Amino acid sequence: MGMRVLASGVHALVVTLIAGSLGCVDEAGLLESPCGPTPQWSCVARASPCAAPVALAPECVQQQWACVGGAQPHRAVPSGTQCLPFFEGAVVTLGPALAADARCGLMLDADVTAGVAQTEAKWGVLDPNLPFAACPAEPAEPAPWRMAPPLRDPAIVDINAVLRTEAGQVVAHRLFARDLGQAFGVRGQGASVVAMRQLEIPAPNPAHSSTHGYRSLARQGEWLYLFDCFGLPEQLIEDCGVQRVPLMQADLPQAYMWLQRDGTWSQRTTQRQVVFQAGPQHDVQFHPGLNRWVMLSVAGFGDTVFVRTAEQPAGPWSPPRDVHRCELPRGDSAAFCDTVRIVVPLLDPLEPQQAVLMYRVDSTALDSQRLRLEDPAAYASRMVWVDL
Repeated sequence: MGMRVLASGVHALVVTLIAGSLGCVDEAGLLESPCGPTPQWSCVARASPCAAPVALAPECVQQQWACVGGAQPHRAVPSGTQCLPFFEGAVVTLGPALAADARCGLMLDADVTAGVAQTEAKWGVLDPNLPFAACPAEPAEPAPWRMAPPLRDPAIVDINAVLRTEAGQVVAHRLFARDLGQAFGVRGQGASVVAMRQLEIPAPNPAHSSTHGYRSLARQGEWLYLFDCFGLPEQLIEDCGVQRVPLMQADLPQAYMWLQRDGTWSQRTTQRQVVFQAGPQHDVQFHPGLNRWVMLSVAGFGDTVFVRTAEQPAGPWSPPRDVHRCELPRGDSAAFCDTVRIVVPLLDPLEPQQAVLMYRVDSTALDSQRLRLEDPAAYASRMVWVDL
């Protein structure tokens, strides 16, 4: 009992001394900040323009709570069901996030075609001060990137993924040639992973790899992971494997190793492990709220987004689970959704189960062009908020 009294007396003395010099002590005897009770709001910061936002506690500065070090107060609006990002007519393609001039934006209409004029590539800049769950409202800007050297007809570059590293940005893209005799009017020419230099994207021809399935990129530690699908453009679901390479050797095709069925890594392709199946396009990103890797995709000509998750990029990956039914134009039975992506820079750190997705609406209807002109909003790309 005597020891308890002594301890209680020492505690009271310490609190009294601190309170006399700094001010506030709450009813429980715990020391408070000179700024008063800790506020209920949070700050938000990003390590780089396209990084996932991180929630930070405000700090007491000159007797006021404030966000420091470039952080901004967290702001959010009630999320609607969807919005139409950067809508200036129907967006042809939805590309990955790209950093430029200390800003982050989405690569829109990023298929680069030589010879035949197409929609000009655009960059949908994401305002870092935009409240979470608000629809991006600014018009898209001209694309700041360029191909080097310029493409020659009939070459087509399809940009799949961009990954930021300390040394710059790495781009995964596929090379096609226009061929009207093929099912989709193109012939695969291979794929490459290249280092972007001053916003110039190299387009090696011949490509680094003979495969031309869809690709995505991930980084864990000092390793870069390349998810590479083996299918043909007309396949609705493709087998996908994973390669890895030291991060500093990302643009050296000879350094990539496939994950094998026995768990080892090798350049052999005959025994490569299928880590997941995906539609003709997929997106792999790390979701900080879930603390897991997330893969999103839609089966070819489908209408439902499905997700797989994993603790490590190499897997094992979970079975697929449907998370969103795309809104498609009424009266167009040939409409479908594709090019689904998770918009990492817009993830709300205070909504850890939530994801921001965008997807494109398309149609195989013979009169699809007329349908688009009659109701462009019905065929516009969507941005939606879903729980994973």
